[in-house]
Amino acid sequence: MTAVAPDKQAHVGKILGAYIAFIIAVLFAVAARADDFNAATVICSLLVVSLPSLVALYLLDPIVDAQKRAASASRGVAVFLGFTPSLTALVMVISSFSVIAATLFAVLVVAWSVWIFVVRLTGDENPDSNI
Repeated sequence: MTAVAPDKQAHVGKILGAYIAFIIAVLFAVAARADDFNAATVICSLLVVSLPSLVALYLLDPIVDAQKRAASASRGVAVFLGFTPSLTALVMVISSFSVIAATLFAVLVVAWSVWIFVVRLTGDENPDSNI
């Protein structure tokens, strides 16, 4: 893996910051309307648990890129501990309205995550790849 250019790093930081703000907004919405959601306490707990790792990722990402390291176990742990509970909570919120939509959301998140990982690995191994 290669280091990200500063302009792309700023873009990634904005996207991650927006995701953190979105998770906080969902947390407040679920807490305010707890009676309307199945397992509102579990949803809020998952969202709260994900926030420290998402903020850590936000802070770690530019540090790792500035060090021009190929990979970072800390960043990987922050990604896993930040996105897994928050996406699980989002699936639970969506399932309060539609089980089909929640299932499709979960499948698409997994599918696109795997595809992005494959594209990243392929691009690192072969810069001429057009995948």
